Amino acid sequence: TVPELESNPQYVARESITQWQTMDGRTCKGPNIMPKFKNNPGKIWRGMPSHGMDTAAILKNIGYSENDIQELVSKGLAKVED
Repeated sequence: TVPELESNPQYVARESITQWQTMDGRTCKGPNIMPKFKNNPGKIWRGMPSHGMDTAAILKNIGYSENDIQELVSKGLAKVED
């Protein structure tokens, strides 16, 4: 069970369960970054994005124009955050 994992000495020592703030400010608990590397342990830098939150930025980054993105949205092929 989850409570057993959270109190398992190996999970505790490895910090396998962590907490972070969601985009709406709530506290969420879940698995930490794995594997952990000594010189680059990784980190959770934000909560999970809402559906469509990053779509436009990612599509622009790979070369889609604003018109291309709007066409995908109008066809129901992509969702962008309002």
